[in-house]
Amino acid sequence: MSSSLVIRSIKNTRGGILIFLDEGSYLINKKVFLEEDIYEGKDICLEDLIEKSDFRNALEKARNYSSRSIKSSGKIKSYLEERGYSRFADRIVESLVTEGYVDDRLFCETYYSSVKGKKGIFYIRNKLIERGVPREIVYDFPIQENIDDVVAIIRKKYYKMEKIDIKTQKKMYLFLFNRGFSSEIIKKAINFVKNEDFSCEKG
Repeated sequence: MSSSLVIRSIKNTRGGILIFLDEGSYLINKKVFLEEDIYEGKDICLEDLIEKSDFRNALEKARNYSSRSIKSSGKIKSYLEERGYSRFADRIVESLVTEGYVDDRLFCETYYSSVKGKKGIFYIRNKLIERGVPREIVYDFPIQENIDDVVAIIRKKYYKMEKIDIKTQKKMYLFLFNRGFSSEIIKKAINFVKNEDFSCEKG
């Protein structure tokens, strides 16, 4: 059970409020200081006060971090864990979602729009998961592969080709597969272009 201690003096600093006890001094978050109505001579539970102060500091840091650019919930958790705030990560992410600072679906939409038509469904899903979006949200997010986009990639990559033989088709398949496109869309795109006269694309 935590014991209560008496605040002997208080000092306002740039980084927070410094409170002095018989056993030492502690820096407390300014908002927590005001919320807890702290004053000289007041009995406090030091452990509880430090915990509230640490949580508030972590929340403010996470807000500032997430306000710079759109972040996923996983990215925020990693940020907090790296700074020693892992015990607060779930609570803080929940708060930031409620406040509108974190939106995993919006993060998906933003990233998807930046690579749409250039990368395939598997690449996009893997990157979203790597960037901290929960797997269930990633797999629920609609991602479409358009054959016109894949055909355009083939034409750009192989515009010098006048005829596409079996060997070239295999190279095309591997090239597109490495970009994360599904086998189904790759085969459709290759079948679409393999009989085209690429010499007409040069002019």
